[in-house]
Amino acid sequence: MIKKIAIMSTLISSLAYAEVQQKGFFVGVDYAAKSVNLKYENTVTGFAYNGYNATPSDNTLSYKVGYQYYFTRVYARIAQFDYHDTAKNRYSIDGTTYELNAEYLPVFYMAKSKKWDLRGFVGIGVGYNRNRLYNYNIGLLPVAPLTGENQSYIEYGWQLGAMVETEIGVSVELGMRARKGDLMEFSDSTNEATFLYDTTEYYLGINYLF
Repeated sequence: MIKKIAIMSTLISSLAYAEVQQKGFFVGVDYAAKSVNLKYENTVTGFAYNGYNATPSDNTLSYKVGYQYYFTRVYARIAQFDYHDTAKNRYSIDGTTYELNAEYLPVFYMAKSKKWDLRGFVGIGVGYNRNRLYNYNIGLLPVAPLTGENQSYIEYGWQLGAMVETEIGVSVELGMRARKGDLMEFSDSTNEATFLYDTTEYYLGINYLF
């Protein structure tokens, strides 16, 4: 019984003097409202349709794992997407995003108790999308894609926002993320069609620092 009381006293004492952790591995999940600008382009010869833009929107989840070291953090992020041609309903593209991110985390405010703080963050992200075209009109393409064909292209962009950290390792962040890149490309000896995109996301993230 005395041993149990001693252990409980140690735990209570530890919590009483707990402070915000500033380094360690972390995991997180982001929920984002995403607006997308899809751009279809082609060379003029031999195509049934001219180039045009579509502007779908979506709500997405992404998952993060990384390491924070005082005023910096690096992490990998993975997310899935499914974009639809909202302008003329001629194609859809789905896929998965794989990213590496690096951020600077200045401290704006630290509570006197050191049990929570407010940080900003600003950073860059670079990765690639693994994409698949489906439900498409053949007149968009110079050649028919292989069944289930996937293509991968680099994407890049930036993010910024603010984050509240707590002494229990949980943090909540609110941010904006922008990305751009190529999605698909189809060509023959004389013609080429490409699908490009840029996105803007406003997201809420929850992280746990070990």
